[in-house]
Amino acid sequence: MDSAYFNDSSDAQMFPPKPKPEGRKGGMISISLNFIFYMLIYFFFFKSNVKFLVAILLVMFIHEFGHFVVMKRYGYSDKRLFFIPFMNMFLGQDDYQITLKQKLLILFFGPVPGIIMGMAALYFGHTKENSELVVLGCVFLSWNLINLFPLDSLDGGQLSESLFSKQNFMIQFVSTIVICVIITAFVVISRQVIFMIIPVFLGMRMQSLNKMRGLRKKLEAKGIDWKLNYQEMNNKQYWLMRKELLSMSSLPAPVDSGNEFTESIYESMIMQNIKSVLLNPPYNDLGKNGRIGILILWATLFIAPVT
Repeated sequence: MDSAYFNDSSDAQMFPPKPKPEGRKGGMISISLNFIFYMLIYFFFFKSNVKFLVAILLVMFIHEFGHFVVMKRYGYSDKRLFFIPFMNMFLGQDDYQITLKQKLLILFFGPVPGIIMGMAALYFGHTKENSELVVLGCVFLSWNLINLFPLDSLDGGQLSESLFSKQNFMIQFVSTIVICVIITAFVVISRQVIFMIIPVFLGMRMQSLNKMRGLRKKLEAKGIDWKLNYQEMNNKQYWLMRKELLSMSSLPAPVDSGNEFTESIYESMIMQNIKSVLLNPPYNDLGKNGRIGILILWATLFIAPVT
């Protein structure tokens, strides 16, 4: 089917208005409960060492504050980059397009400051024979270096997606296998079975990625564009994508009213699923030499702490 049929806005007015994203209802309460939940998890794992718990929270905050500062600078919102829940409330709802250079700057501004601080803490910790500084430096480095691995839920996964969109799935698939093998070997040697939750989580994430990849291919075959943000979608694009998603997935179908373009009581859930399919790639303003430079920087961040 001709993609122009789906993407031409000339007859978009023939379709009912697409739903508008709702504001945060009880946002502060929800965010506060989420933050308390995370705090309880950390306290459960690190209750024997409160200083270590504080160090981890400090490292997480500095890492995510780096992302946050550059996002605010460019008026961009990508909540996938945040692990601490309350950081999301200070970002806007809109997802405006940015350039590839801006996206890379946002991604690197999380781990780079942490790696620099970690190296400084290790240096002064060893120089002053301060074991607490050494521990803080190790936490800074481990948290930020792990975040650079090319895995879906980490900064490195988004770097891979931004630089190598066509090869991204295979890169993350290979990375997931390597990490799972390493962690499994560690579990066998140390008998710390609790860490097996990580390979299980990574396997579930890869299954989800593969499912999304297949879904997008089906949409492309139907001529439906998913490379845009929700604000850019016209009414026609929304309702036709919605129709295809309902036919492909287990989402609850709307009650039959004689009109397939009628809002359902589950419309909010359907809208969120549509938004999860959309991918607004940054405008490519980075040449071949620039990409090589980014790869060198990426590799240097792994090498520098051990030299």
